[in-house]
Amino acid sequence: MRKLVFAAAAALMGCKADYVGEGSIKAAQAAIDGKAATMTGVIGIETGSETKCRELAPSLAEALATEYAGATFIGCTRRNFDNFADFRVALPVLPANTKSGPPLSMRTSLADDTVMVGLYLDLDAVERLRAELPDDVTLFASGPIDIAVTVDVRNDTDAQVSVTTNGAFVDGQPMPNQRVHDLASGAIIRIQPSNVHAAALANGQGAFLFSFDR
Repeated sequence: MRKLVFAAAAALMGCKADYVGEGSIKAAQAAIDGKAATMTGVIGIETGSETKCRELAPSLAEALATEYAGATFIGCTRRNFDNFADFRVALPVLPANTKSGPPLSMRTSLADDTVMVGLYLDLDAVERLRAELPDDVTLFASGPIDIAVTVDVRNDTDAQVSVTTNGAFVDGQPMPNQRVHDLASGAIIRIQPSNVHAAALANGQGAFLFSFDR
């Protein structure tokens, strides 16, 4: 079984990893306006067993805290027949052209009054985080990056917002072409990037998630 490394936790022993987080309209708007913003999520790293999860959790939490202030271990869970160590983190929302950042971050850009939102993987930051882990963990840190991403886009504004996806699973349904989703205040849609976007993310090119009019 291949040993895979998830960007935001880099260098963990395991075969699978996932990130489930929020896609806040307000946070994206704030970032475009030059304000500090974050979007909260959970990084899950497959550890092989609950015992190994408990053993690795302190070292992994300490390493994550060097990149994500307040990173917190929230428990060991079993999903799809695998055991995961789960960590709550706040991903910064940064301008798309930011040169350096944490291993995984949300990125925004503005084009003709349309706010574009995506995820970006900083491969240099992955190596930086890898160096923070103890030797007995980094022994298992070889192999390609494999990322499963789910983002719950929430309209946390007071008005309706039209959210556009392009090449994604939305609420579990494949939508390979551009699609507009009208979200009432408080409404949520679940986005999972297509394989093409996920591959781009793994290569450090960023993955488009959604856009909306400013």
